[in-house]
Amino acid sequence: MTARPPRGRVARQPDAVGQDAAMATHVALLRGINVGGNNKVPMADLRAVVASLGHTAVSTYIQSGNVLFTAREEPPRTPPPWR
Repeated sequence: MTARPPRGRVARQPDAVGQDAAMATHVALLRGINVGGNNKVPMADLRAVVASLGHTAVSTYIQSGNVLFTAREEPPRTPPPWR
């Protein structure tokens, strides 16, 4: 039997930061991804694309196409290569 974490408030680590002033967390809600068997996009590929854009802490929620990521507050200094 494994031990359960204590109920109630969880003590924060002394060096943990609740909100980093230089990074903001964003959510991208992509429409029409993996709906009804059409437009199949592997979530690993979607995470890789978002990470390749320079975002960090990239994660997806189930197979919905919803992506959570962090991004710097300042805009990138060089435009993406497709412009």
